Amino acid sequence: MDIRSVILTLGALLLFVSSVMVYLPFSRNEYTIVPVPIVTEPMNPSIYGAYWGSGSESSRAFLKLVKSLRLPAIVLSRDPPEVFRSKLGLKLVPVVWISKVNHEDAVDPRRLPYLLDRMLNFLQSTETDKVIYIDCLEYLMLENGNEAIPKFVTKLKDLASLHRGIVIINLEKSAIDEKTYHVLASELRPVEELEKMLSEGH
Repeated sequence: MDIRSVILTLGALLLFVSSVMVYLPFSRNEYTIVPVPIVTEPMNPSIYGAYWGSGSESSRAFLKLVKSLRLPAIVLSRDPPEVFRSKLGLKLVPVVWISKVNHEDAVDPRRLPYLLDRMLNFLQSTETDKVIYIDCLEYLMLENGNEAIPKFVTKLKDLASLHRGIVIINLEKSAIDEKTYHVLASELRPVEELEKMLSEGH
């Protein structure tokens, strides 16, 4: 029994010493814990970019990507986060509320560089396919003018193409002037094209 006690004591002492030896480098910042990035296999690269469609068309495509394919997403909306998520039956998707009200969730519609930076941060956050949904383009246009928004959309489309992103824009043709519509239509693909690629398994 005495020998067994000695062996157990020595074993416990060795375990303690080894634990301290492992811990000390961390306490001295000699080791760094590097997070493992989240990575998934990409879709067909031709699917990345920006699309436009009416309210029902764009929201249907957005929900398919978020609910069926479970892609991470972020939304720019005129609705407060709770209202937007409730409308589409969502619970966790981050929503940037585009509004001039003084509220922690609200972003002034005239802060286009900030919105672009925020979308870029989202696009660069993981090595996975991801979605940006915009349902307030007409409001952004109203606050920034017809020339600024096509430039904003074009840059966002290019960033999405580079970082495995799919941008879906809710856009009613009747809500904007013909010149602006043609500029946007030349940069955006119809959302029906996105739905077709998704149905084909791309």
